[in-house]
Amino acid sequence: MTAPPPSLPSTASLTKRKLDDVLSVFQVKRHAHADGTASQQQPPHSYRIRLGDTDLLDRISTFKESFWFGKPDTLSAAVCAHHGWCGYALNTLRCSSCHTILSCHLQGAEAHDSDAAEFRARLQTAHNERCPWRSFTTPETAYKFPIVSNDYAEKAFRSRMDSFLDCRDDIPSVSSSKILPHLKEILKHVSDDLSLSSRPVSPPALQSIVMLSLAGWECHRGAPGRTTAKCHLCHRVVGLWNFARATASRENQDLEGTPTAGAVPDDDTRLLDVVAEHRRYCPWVTAGTDSTARAVHHQYHPEATVSARPLVTNIDQKISEATKYLDQLLPKRDQSRHT
Repeated sequence: MTAPPPSLPSTASLTKRKLDDVLSVFQVKRHAHADGTASQQQPPHSYRIRLGDTDLLDRISTFKESFWFGKPDTLSAAVCAHHGWCGYALNTLRCSSCHTILSCHLQGAEAHDSDAAEFRARLQTAHNERCPWRSFTTPETAYKFPIVSNDYAEKAFRSRMDSFLDCRDDIPSVSSSKILPHLKEILKHVSDDLSLSSRPVSPPALQSIVMLSLAGWECHRGAPGRTTAKCHLCHRVVGLWNFARATASRENQDLEGTPTAGAVPDDDTRLLDVVAEHRRYCPWVTAGTDSTARAVHHQYHPEATVSARPLVTNIDQKISEATKYLDQLLPKRDQSRHT
């Protein structure tokens, strides 16, 4: 008696599997109870915006500002990391696989385009002949701001804001080289929420906290007077003690951090620019601040139009792509079963 042919996965199971692959880019780490329900108690910083390629992020983190600075944008830390290189020493790279050493002494505007293009080609050819990085490059999409749900983006924003509220005595005065969408409305709602909490904060400090959190910064308390803000996507660390404190004297600033008529700034050179302090290639600069601001705004205004909800639109697009993929795949499976 011949054994029956192996059964093919059902359409439902294939759909679930494909959608799970799509949703995995959200980086939502759930903590489940024994009965399978999602835990409501999340550990600190569990709502952090993360990239799917942690190896790429680890390589980027090795580029310290003390020894990889002034390079052309075409040779940024992110570009080098996409080709498998890590920061090793002053003007020096080291392959994460074959350990080849590569030196670069090109500096910013002094570097000719032809020289930068030549060195960029060496990012691939300088690897050992058997090194996989000679024929492989991490896709550019791996370092794009990840697709997350509006709910998750809002929770991540709240988590970053909580980190600054715990260090509210060290909050700096801030500005922004980029207008953050919906900032005034978000600040009003956050202020209303905090008015009922046990963590009072002055209006100038609250404005700084909201802007820092919208721009992806997370606060880390060090030794007394050594509190820092860190971006976990470009690994930029900023010492808050280098900037003027957010005090009541700055209350007359508008919500972009620009002094309004009649306001006398303490020292504009000591304002922390929440966007410009990121590294130029950081996903928070290219897309993160706008996406997060719109997602947080949508949590307060669920009736917002689709144009103000780009994250949800992207999710629907991914699901549509998964459905089309299944439509193409299933007929082939059915045909192979009958042959």
